Amino acid sequence: MNIAYFLRFWPQFGGGETVTRVLANELCKRNHSVSIYYLWDRTSGVDTKLDSRLKVRKVEGISKTNIHGVIKKCDYKLIEEQFKDFCKQDNIQIVINQWIPANLCLNIVKHLDVKLITCNHGMIKFVPAKLKTLKEKIFYTVFGDNAGFLRIYWKYKPAVKYSDRYVCLCEPYVNDIIKLYHVKDTTKIISIPNPCAYAEKSKDIINKKQKEIIYVGRIIDIKRVNLLIDIWRSIQEKSFAKDWRFTIIGEGPDLDTNIKYAKETNCERLSFEGFKNPEEYYERASLFVFASCQEGWGLVLVEAQIHGCVPIVMNSSPCFQYIIKDGESGFLVKDNDINAFSKTLEKIMTDSNERNKIAVKSMNSAKKFLASNIVLEWEKLFNDLVNQ
Repeated sequence: MNIAYFLRFWPQFGGGETVTRVLANELCKRNHSVSIYYLWDRTSGVDTKLDSRLKVRKVEGISKTNIHGVIKKCDYKLIEEQFKDFCKQDNIQIVINQWIPANLCLNIVKHLDVKLITCNHGMIKFVPAKLKTLKEKIFYTVFGDNAGFLRIYWKYKPAVKYSDRYVCLCEPYVNDIIKLYHVKDTTKIISIPNPCAYAEKSKDIINKKQKEIIYVGRIIDIKRVNLLIDIWRSIQEKSFAKDWRFTIIGEGPDLDTNIKYAKETNCERLSFEGFKNPEEYYERASLFVFASCQEGWGLVLVEAQIHGCVPIVMNSSPCFQYIIKDGESGFLVKDNDINAFSKTLEKIMTDSNERNKIAVKSMNSAKKFLASNIVLEWEKLFNDLVNQ
């Protein structure tokens, strides 16, 4: 099968790029011809370990962008022309749109003999971390619980209507899309979870665990790292936590704000590591904490599990129940309940036997998200489309 992924950045930026690298490598191993078409270079210096058979093509001559990857309308025509040429050169049969605006993508594929798969990497309902402007406050006050759906209605509509398949990350999101857009052919809206970027680990890793809690991810408002700092501050002086430390791995626009906040609130044994390869932290840490208010999947939770690093998560997204079975492969805590989160931490920090049991169950649970398993779902989808 000849497959092309459409992206803004390559080879690194966020979860979408990580997932693309993992799936592209796995598909190459299974003798598919895989191409990456993208707009801008973005790398952190971490080895991306790309399969040598992967074809990578970059659009030339377009404007520079900001950190969010906004595409200027004046560049649309050039992008359309080059992406079309790439598809023809590589005899593409299936296009997977990861991050290109729907209208731009549809203009590219409408004159090509290809099947289009659009991926939605987020929650369908938009939930801001905080209402920052008067306009937002009025909008969410007037429309209440429906505001989160109304805000994204026009953004997703073209892709939902014209894609051959629209792929969400879990079943509740499929139901949201079908209900929101009154989709008649419900078979075109499906769910496939993201694959783990790491291979299966030996259970011996649990014997090497240290008394360390970690967070891995971008430092942006929706991740609510400030809540994790508050939680750590609430337990750091208690006797059970005296020989534990908290490490934050990641960068983003709110990094300096959170560093300052941690200092002002007298946090101890808390370090900010910036952007690093997280694997060594997953391997040595015992616990992983997460307080995001909006998460499409939570790839870092599976990464933590595969390393026997027990996740403790504020239950803000329906996807978390597909990753974590509360009390068995991690912990789901009521959203925004700092007190309950602190108590859950205390319980697991003070019971090493229980912590190790859950670590083993976490590792077993994460196996279903290994790339070698998830790629089978994608291959089934490709075959269904080509044989229509």
